[in-house]
Amino acid sequence: MQKKVLEGTAGGGMVTVKVNGQKEVVDVAINEEVVDPEDIDMLQDLVLAATNDALKKVDELTNETMGQFTKRNEHARFILGGITEDAIS
Repeated sequence: MQKKVLEGTAGGGMVTVKVNGQKEVVDVAINEEVVDPEDIDMLQDLVLAATNDALKKVDELTNETMGQFTKRNEHARFILGGITEDAIS
């Protein structure tokens, strides 16, 4: 999971932010067309939105991965629980 890199975008792909599984920003790409010295607020909003999009994807992947682990763990507990009950009976 730590080696995974997820990408968030904003502005129709004009701003891209990549984060790793530890939620560290590893890359930011900004299309030059979106850079307007007269409208820095828009650029800041796009970077923020792309970053939040990437972080959301990390959270979703983490939840999905943990969900699979939990399901396997519950299944193993069910099987082992059955074995234990049979051994006692």
